Amino acid sequence: MGVVVPPQEYLQTLRDLCSKHGSLLIFDEVMTGFRLHAGSCAGLFGVTPDLVTLGKVVGGGMPLGAFGGRADIMEKLSPLGSVYQAGTLSGNPVAVTAGLTTLIILYAFSEVGLDAFATLEKRGATLEALLAPMLAKYCDQLVYHRQGSMFTLFFAAHPVRNFADVAKADHSQESGFARYFTLLAEQGILMPPSGYEACFMGLAHQTNELEQTAAAIETTVEEMLGGK
Repeated sequence: MGVVVPPQEYLQTLRDLCSKHGSLLIFDEVMTGFRLHAGSCAGLFGVTPDLVTLGKVVGGGMPLGAFGGRADIMEKLSPLGSVYQAGTLSGNPVAVTAGLTTLIILYAFSEVGLDAFATLEKRGATLEALLAPMLAKYCDQLVYHRQGSMFTLFFAAHPVRNFADVAKADHSQESGFARYFTLLAEQGILMPPSGYEACFMGLAHQTNELEQTAAAIETTVEEMLGGK
């Protein structure tokens, strides 16, 4: 549904309620895993789930998904337990090697005095700062959410806190996200083709790419909203 950052108390409340009632707390970190923090969102927000699902980065761009969690839960899987789990790509050596290499590269930054996650946070903050004047000008028509290197621009005149709020945003080709996508593509900026998606920045994106992206977004928004 795009980037909707949960309040700290929300995740902690979920943890407390699940612990109280003996339920499992599962974090879906397919998009956020190893993208925002070395400990993923669980580490970033300081809330430990019972199970976590991962994808994307753990495959280094190759098809791969993974899940893990508390030892007593994982021991229920075969061959230790009675729950059978397997698949064509389970443990695929090419995908696992690509994912491991990606993680090694991320952590190698720290060995030369750099922090990949801090760098990505800085790049995200840079783009947000470049967009700040435009966002302030159209604050009654746009909502911008960012966490680290992930961001989403919603064409909405209301706060965006959940899926229902995202669904009420303008996704149309006439005046909403679909038109925004098309106009940006015409300027050489390719965004995810849906207002329900998140944008991602990578370590390859330097200041000139961020400036080019911000300029294209400003031009597009002015064309769309300037006359309203």
